[in-house]
Amino acid sequence: MSLVKAYACGSIQVLLYVAMVLCVAPAIGCGGTKHKMAHEELMSFHSALSLGATKAQVQDILADIGAEHLTLWEEHRCEKTWRVQTPLRVDELNWLLWIQLDSQDRVVALIIRISDDASYRPEDAPEDIVSPNAEICDYLQEGVLRIKGKF
Repeated sequence: MSLVKAYACGSIQVLLYVAMVLCVAPAIGCGGTKHKMAHEELMSFHSALSLGATKAQVQDILADIGAEHLTLWEEHRCEKTWRVQTPLRVDELNWLLWIQLDSQDRVVALIIRISDDASYRPEDAPEDIVSPNAEICDYLQEGVLRIKGKF
């Protein structure tokens, strides 16, 4: 009798796990097509931006490209820093576009990293675009210096 109960419990656990994977995976962006679209949106957004753009222009460009899969918000660890993120994907590196602003709210740096590590730039990501006199927040500065071999 206990063997039958154990088997039934094990089967229920497997079914619950499968149900969770089927329901949760799409919600966190595990769909390959959605992630590819988000990646393309991020690259389009990055290429449309330029140093000197204002905060309002950044927001307008994001709206103009019709980015449905990107999220832009102010970074809580760094003053005058925005980040643009693709949906979370558990089986790949999640890219972030960091936008550093100066005291006049103009773009002074565009940096792509992964969400887990500010010092890791994906191989196929564009090079950092940084104004020579840009003051980059400490969190990002450490990652930029590591990539350049200066840290």
